[in-house]
Amino acid sequence: MKNILILLTVLVSLSYAQVPSYKIYCDQEDYNQMITCWDDENIEIDCTVIHDDTLYTDARLRLRGDSSRGYPKKSYRITFSVQDPLDNRTKWNFNSEYMDHTYIHSWLFAWIMEQLEYPCFKVDHARLYVNDSYIGLYIKTDPVDEQYLIENALDPQGNLYKAALDGACLSIYDNVGEFWDKRTNENEGWNDLYELIDYLDQVEPENFHDDISEWFNVNRLLTIVAANTLTNNFSTYYHNYFMYHDVQGSGVWTMMSWDVDKTFGSWITRPFSQGVNAFWYDNPLFEKIILDPVLFEMYFERMQSITDEVINITILGPVIDSLEQALEQAVIDDLMDAIDVDEFHEEIDILMTDRIPFKMDAMLSQYTNAPRPFQAHCGDTLSLGNRIISWDNASAPAGGAITYNVYLTTRLGCPDSIVQEHYGITDTCFTFTDLESKRYIWTVEAETDGWITEAYDHWNPLTVTSDYTELTGTLSGTTFLQKSDSPYLITGDIFIPYGSSLYIEGGVDIRVDGGVGFDCAGSLRSEGNSSDSVRFLANSSSQPWNGIRLGGNEGAFRYTSFRNSTGFGGAGSNTACIMAENADLVLENCSFSYNERCIQVSGGSATLDSCDLTGWNTGELFFMEAGISALIVDSRFGNMINP
Repeated sequence: MKNILILLTVLVSLSYAQVPSYKIYCDQEDYNQMITCWDDENIEIDCTVIHDDTLYTDARLRLRGDSSRGYPKKSYRITFSVQDPLDNRTKWNFNSEYMDHTYIHSWLFAWIMEQLEYPCFKVDHARLYVNDSYIGLYIKTDPVDEQYLIENALDPQGNLYKAALDGACLSIYDNVGEFWDKRTNENEGWNDLYELIDYLDQVEPENFHDDISEWFNVNRLLTIVAANTLTNNFSTYYHNYFMYHDVQGSGVWTMMSWDVDKTFGSWITRPFSQGVNAFWYDNPLFEKIILDPVLFEMYFERMQSITDEVINITILGPVIDSLEQALEQAVIDDLMDAIDVDEFHEEIDILMTDRIPFKMDAMLSQYTNAPRPFQAHCGDTLSLGNRIISWDNASAPAGGAITYNVYLTTRLGCPDSIVQEHYGITDTCFTFTDLESKRYIWTVEAETDGWITEAYDHWNPLTVTSDYTELTGTLSGTTFLQKSDSPYLITGDIFIPYGSSLYIEGGVDIRVDGGVGFDCAGSLRSEGNSSDSVRFLANSSSQPWNGIRLGGNEGAFRYTSFRNSTGFGGAGSNTACIMAENADLVLENCSFSYNERCIQVSGGSATLDSCDLTGWNTGELFFMEAGISALIVDSRFGNMINP
């Protein structure tokens, strides 16, 4: 490392004795129109470029970026012709780094990742001119594309996804089609990304370390997560990153950061449990690493090793000094940025004296004192009145007492939107009362001796409605449950006599009070569809319902989900969410989650087609004795708890 440092310092000094210049020539009116209409992403103009006395013709120039498009100093993408590429590449980004007053955050991040042998973009500095007018100091960096993959020893045949918009959090709340872009194999499906999101949602944190190697290279994953923390790269988990899937090789995923100008910010003491923007839901990839006790320790160990190897002032100090000297004149000449040269030097001094040397110390203080990460239980997102919420116990590493603070808000991250806040709670549950019918979000944090840790997830949506249909007792004849009357609240046991029928329309929610179930001697049909499913679930996640018994007739369920049941008759080894006794049971496109045993068939027949029983159910998923026939097609079984 010492030899690398000495060599790099010399190279920085020599190569930046004069920051490289790139001179763009284009029609001035076309350029002015592009700048004026900066929010139009479709404007691209012809240009030529001169660099190192070489003329590059037939190039194209456009603005790039999201929020940066509105800055006075714009960022650009130059596309060079295939016949005349720049440095063997046809596409280069020239970023203004308008919010980075040091101009070196991206450069440092890329260099750190290079030392850690982790895939990353390349960064050089550039003086940029348009029609011989100097428009400022920029960084030149390569886009993440197939050539980038090749240059980083990744198979270009793999699937590359970009977290393109705010809210791309690898969460079940992601609007995947809107928030994500697929950059390779565009004509093929996105199933692997959906499967990753589903896995991250369902995997129990304490089990994460057992099978994470099937999805990620663990050492690599801990490297990028630790490096993100140490460089204060907090925007990576909700946008500005790529996910790469090596579909034809190892099968594992790789996370790669992007647009890192806001790294090395002032959030030195920001709690590690705040892994994402306050306005968005948490990213389960990061959160479940710190929730898993084994991976949590490995995460801190990796931060310490990276600090010892690279991110310390002994290693980075001489490099930063060299960059500061090399860039000074280009900063002085730049009249388009938001700083003067004195501010440039002040920001670099803060980086050298505060943000780099004290980051790991701040993390170790949190490790020693802050409550360990813990999980909130979101449960269902609909409530018919008062709402009980719950969470896991948090522990205090220093042995102090733990209390909890809960918040109910109509808009996450906005203090003015807080509806209720309650402090000093000693239990791991709480009931919100006096709730108006509207949409809320709740979150909980643990506190000990002034140290605070936020629960995963801090985004727990809750919609309160007073418009529901209450149902209980015997349903004789033919009963229809319609979407227009949904949700239905089942407050007492439902009995369907022989010769009677219950039909449930797609889009119906059936919310069942604790200890309540369905006993069907007649016919029960749940006719959901791909766009409007039927849901059976507990009205309160802390009070499971009792399931369904089919006795001697038929039960057909299509596009129906079953959640949080202890089984018909209550908790016990001889119960299941669906108990079919001498009945004909048909399940098509159904799912089971968080139930105590799923399906038990005694006599009769059973058909399961395209069903999913991987939702962390306890005990047996399917059990049949003395039956006539069973047909199981294209169905998934797994993630059993205490099988």
